[in-house]
Amino acid sequence: RSTDVILLQETHGDLEHVLTFLPELAREVHVGCSSAAPFTAGGVVTLLSRKWIGGDCAVDHTVAVEGRVLRTCISGGSHSLVLWNIHNHELDGIATQVVEDLLGRDLATAARLPLESMVVCGGDFNYVSFGEATLRPEDVAAAAAGAGAARPELVLPLQHFWTRVFRSCFEISCDAPSHFSAASNAFNRIDK
Repeated sequence: RSTDVILLQETHGDLEHVLTFLPELAREVHVGCSSAAPFTAGGVVTLLSRKWIGGDCAVDHTVAVEGRVLRTCISGGSHSLVLWNIHNHELDGIATQVVEDLLGRDLATAARLPLESMVVCGGDFNYVSFGEATLRPEDVAAAAAGAGAARPELVLPLQHFWTRVFRSCFEISCDAPSHFSAASNAFNRIDK
């Protein structure tokens, strides 16, 4: 209740599912959702505190890519904040072109009007940034014992795309790993 913006990925449902699961939610937050049936994978939800937004601002949720990318614009007067909630998984060439065009326009507006417009992107990007390594418990144990070194990461699909899109942005990420994969027994910072 003390958080103003929450970006969720892998929600596996539509707006009706979200509101059924958390019925009191709509009274306290604006809810935006991008989903794709059959809801077995994907889905992104953006939650915005109504108290934080206030009554003077308009909120517009736009599905950029079904089940994967949601654009939310909060505007008041001549000022705007555009939030991009992204789950970078199984995006194809058409979807990436749509995102690059729309996000490119938002970033260009923010660059042209820095005191009036701001863009924030967040989500699960499913790749480790260039120069970083995934943290695996067995690697930590080997390094502590004086053997082994970090394994180089593979360049994953769309990693170059996102690097190009964000080349003029600040990246903010936590120092500690933000994601754990049981399948690979690895910790990393693929959430940005």
